[in-house]
Amino acid sequence: GSDGQVRLSGASGFFLGDRRMLAEFRVAAFEREPELLHTRELPGGRFVATAVIRDGSEPTPDPTLLLTRERVQTAVGFDETWTVRNVGLDRRAVHLSLHLATDFADTTSVKSGHALPMVAPDADSGDATWSATAAGASVVVSASLPPTPSGTGRALGWSFSVGPAQVISFVVTVIADQVADGAFRPSAGHATWTT
Repeated sequence: GSDGQVRLSGASGFFLGDRRMLAEFRVAAFEREPELLHTRELPGGRFVATAVIRDGSEPTPDPTLLLTRERVQTAVGFDETWTVRNVGLDRRAVHLSLHLATDFADTTSVKSGHALPMVAPDADSGDATWSATAAGASVVVSASLPPTPSGTGRALGWSFSVGPAQVISFVVTVIADQVADGAFRPSAGHATWTT
């Protein structure tokens, strides 16, 4: 979507070559999607979205927590730098979650509107990363700030607090691979987004 979210619908997704590597890449704060303020597309495959985080306990009518996501494409996926900024006068608790899913659908199936079942995440991903492997493809999602253990399997989550005027940043990394001649290899330069 225009807010940078990839929701489980239609032809949206993160594609590498002609395969959808992620059918969902959706950020939530306190289990609600942040309220978009503005977006910018920048040269070099960069995208920036800034949103408001609300949890219903704001000390003032104006929201005091902002989330900025800056996405940069790489040859094998993308990196997103998440920055949480507290513009208020009180320390605030933050809970972010990243909801993930993949069907590894080929573009013909996606264009035809054929829904494929979601692939279960790898059992050994644990809470530090999220990964899935099937049909000759693999995708791994990790972060520079270790996620908070959740045990859900469908999401990675982070819980922390942000002091007044404090900024906390970390990077979420997506790396995707496809099989070539029977061996995994990084794909070069064919990563695309569709919304």
